[in-house]
Amino acid sequence: MGIKYRLEYPILHWIVEGDVDYQAGAEIVQQSFIDAQRTGLLGWHILADLNESKENKSEQELRDIAYLVSTHKGLLSGKLAIVVKTSLVFGTSRMFGVFMEDFGVEVNIFRCSVLEAERWLSGAENKSA
Repeated sequence: MGIKYRLEYPILHWIVEGDVDYQAGAEIVQQSFIDAQRTGLLGWHILADLNESKENKSEQELRDIAYLVSTHKGLLSGKLAIVVKTSLVFGTSRMFGVFMEDFGVEVNIFRCSVLEAERWLSGAENKSA
């Protein structure tokens, strides 16, 4: 249980399982940014897969996470996709999305579909068939 991440340019994937201690999670998120920066590539999208998350973060924790992400804005594309399964996580993700939008990050939340989130991040949903 916890947070794992993987870098598959241009997507920085965060996979959250169970209930994650705030401080431990923040350290892993910070490490993911360090590793992304080491690639020398810019324009990373973030995909947060919360399908297996049991988290219920406080408003302040969500604000703090949004601030942490915003401090790496120069590394990022400005798009963040969140994938959720439960209504509780959907609701907290919406609140988090509002905080991220205050930092100029476009956020979209998807129900269960990582593939749909990846399509949105890549801009594929805007391309005509």
